[in-house]
Amino acid sequence: MGRKRYRMEKAERLALKIKLLVAHGSNCWWRDEPFTLEDWPTFEHVNPLSLGGTWAFGNLRLTHESYNKMRANHYPISYEVK
Repeated sequence: MGRKRYRMEKAERLALKIKLLVAHGSNCWWRDEPFTLEDWPTFEHVNPLSLGGTWAFGNLRLTHESYNKMRANHYPISYEVK
């Protein structure tokens, strides 16, 4: 049986994105390029949900959507899980 998806309200998602922007800066975690209105950030789970990751603040970063989809549930080569 699969995991139940966690659903956030729109205002909750926006508030969390703002907190992540303040904590980690306004650049994509993957590309280190700034977000634009045309290429808005999406949530990235450092430890993917499918591999036991959570929605905890420390497990979240912001990235461009195309890179989030490309990564799927693989860890970045330069990232070590602690």
